[in-house]
Amino acid sequence: MFSGIIEAKGKISDLSGHSISFIVDPPLTDLNESDSIMVDGACLTITNASNEGHRFTVDIVSETLKRTNLGQLSINDSVNLERSVKYGDRIGGHLVQGHVDSTGKILKITTVENSWIISVKIPKKIIKLCVEKGFIAINGTSLTLISVDYKMSSFEVAVVPYTYNNTTISCLHPGSVVNIETDVISKYVKNLIDPYNPV
Repeated sequence: MFSGIIEAKGKISDLSGHSISFIVDPPLTDLNESDSIMVDGACLTITNASNEGHRFTVDIVSETLKRTNLGQLSINDSVNLERSVKYGDRIGGHLVQGHVDSTGKILKITTVENSWIISVKIPKKIIKLCVEKGFIAINGTSLTLISVDYKMSSFEVAVVPYTYNNTTISCLHPGSVVNIETDVISKYVKNLIDPYNPV
């Protein structure tokens, strides 16, 4: 389980089949083999880690490649990183599983005073799980939905300067493909009410 509060950014240093290695900045010093780590919103297992916490490697299976944008990454691309939360710690974002629902495409990024408004198009089956002022994770970053357009299957989020400057959101542009995870509570609610929905 994660919180969507990004701790560091990683730069891809090696791609080999289904294995990806990263250089971490700032270092995450307690990374260990078999630990879970969220990479751009996807929960992955560390297969190798340096003692200094500035390098680690993960394996990626076909299901993850199918559901995420990780298969489109290249050497030197940057990703958001977060270690799993510890029981008893504060959770500054929301409960993020690291189970990516789908990818989305950036439609527009607009600067409004000291924030950035990002518009994202996602599949119709995923937009049904979104609600204004609810939670969503974009590339693992916990954000609040400020508007949802069910007809156009798109939503908007507002990004504050700290988040913009300390995550890979600053690298996004119209056309960028991002990983999307909706709030897990919405999934349970939808699953409970679907049998009573005649549509």
